[in-house]
Amino acid sequence: MSKRVYDESDARIRPARSTRPRTKDRPSHDDAITALVTTVDRGRTTCITEERLIVTAMKSRELGPKSVVVGDIVSLVGDVTGTEGSLARIVVPDFIEEYRALGVQIVTTSSKTSDREADVAKIHTLLAGKTSVLVGHSGVGKSTLINDLVPHAGRITGDVNDVTGRGRHTSSSAIALPLSPDLDPAGGWAIDTPGIRAFGLAHLDPNKIIASFSDLSEVAATCMPRCSHSEESCRLNEWAAPHGTVDVSRMRRLQSLRSLLEIKDFDSAISE
Repeated sequence: MSKRVYDESDARIRPARSTRPRTKDRPSHDDAITALVTTVDRGRTTCITEERLIVTAMKSRELGPKSVVVGDIVSLVGDVTGTEGSLARIVVPDFIEEYRALGVQIVTTSSKTSDREADVAKIHTLLAGKTSVLVGHSGVGKSTLINDLVPHAGRITGDVNDVTGRGRHTSSSAIALPLSPDLDPAGGWAIDTPGIRAFGLAHLDPNKIIASFSDLSEVAATCMPRCSHSEESCRLNEWAAPHGTVDVSRMRRLQSLRSLLEIKDFDSAISE
């Protein structure tokens, strides 16, 4: 049996793929509209547009791993009519470098109030025109307060009491609700959050806690080594009471810092 001789005619050449070459140019999305993210649930994002339409959207691929969270200002393209079953896309237009533009005030809730109507009216006045986040332990009444502040919540959450016609909401995830009954974004937003079951600072370096108080950190850096910032010799005492006269706003800041450091020390003692 003779040995076969191979030549170039026996070589198989794989045909070239006909796919289009990749491009680094991304769409400009000049027709995008802005909206505020109110809920994020299993890949679907609910937004309220400047035209006060409730739109369901999903992230576009160009966003990559960037997350979208409640309170983000985003840009939408696609079907932005808000009709049932429609789906828009969240994109990053060329004219917006950073799509997250959230500035909030924190509202803590610690107990249920007795004179609820009067308190709700006062709180509503304080929150009007601002974006606020309600935080607190489970069961202290955050969602109850939200239902009083935003009785029209059912229009956004889709959960309405058949008897009262009012919205019902118990938070399992963060949700932003417009304080204005006509969904006017300028009226302010209240963001409800799931209840906090535990809170601790034992894992934090005390220096990082101090660094978060930019007006105190420079003064604290001049203290004696190993200063706990609670003793009489602490330089922060002089800062809070210049020339022997207590500055009320500075003292409040110092008390806030010291309370966090005390929580940190307490948590550390328990974990040991």
